[in-house]
Amino acid sequence: MRAALRRRFAAPEWAIAYEVAQGTGAAARRRLDAVAMELWPSRGLALHGIEIKVTRQDWRREKAAPEKAEEIARFCDYFWIAAPKDVVPVGELPSAWGLLELDGEAIAERVRATKTEAQEIDRLFLAAMLRAASRGIDPESVEAVIAKRQQKLDRDFEWRVEGEVSRRAGTEDLYARRWRELCEQIGRDPRDFLIPDEYVIDAVALVLRSGAVETWSGLRGLEAQLRKSHERLAAALGGLGVPEIEKPKRRKGGAP
Repeated sequence: MRAALRRRFAAPEWAIAYEVAQGTGAAARRRLDAVAMELWPSRGLALHGIEIKVTRQDWRREKAAPEKAEEIARFCDYFWIAAPKDVVPVGELPSAWGLLELDGEAIAERVRATKTEAQEIDRLFLAAMLRAASRGIDPESVEAVIAKRQQKLDRDFEWRVEGEVSRRAGTEDLYARRWRELCEQIGRDPRDFLIPDEYVIDAVALVLRSGAVETWSGLRGLEAQLRKSHERLAAALGGLGVPEIEKPKRRKGGAP
């Protein structure tokens, strides 16, 4: 919430300090969660008091004793309640109080605060504001932002890993299905081969290099071309009187 308020009341237009007391020393009896001041004269140099409420129970305590905030709110031109969405119902806000809602990482103005007649800032309250401003960015806000960013990075990484696993699983399923289809077409059991089988790979590579699958007629066209080439070659050899090669006779043992 503090980090979101710092983005909402950002420099150079604004200055914001957290845990601002009504004074220093013994006078530091009450504190506001944040005080923001407009730094541009054209905007009026207004002072905004902000009380942060993160739970319904926290808001109920504030609502039951609104006069506690007045000890510091009397110095402010505007007074706001800053809370996560759905924590503070609009109808429960005291008159003149505004509502800033945190939705995700951004602060939205749900109810506009009404400008009131602010008292002159005394030196005690000025000292308290300067002390709060001198603390700089509180470590809790920095750690909260880092933790939230880390959670987002972790979620993004998990989504990417899940997406890659799903993609690869789908690719493997496709390969397995195509392998089964190929085995069905050649009449073989997929378990007859070791995947990837080198002979199957060589056969597929030979067919692909031949360009048979890239023609309109495919393997049938290649068969027709080879048959015509065989017929032409046989006719040419016959015209030259080249005798046919006799097939070797096989012996009884089976070897030629």
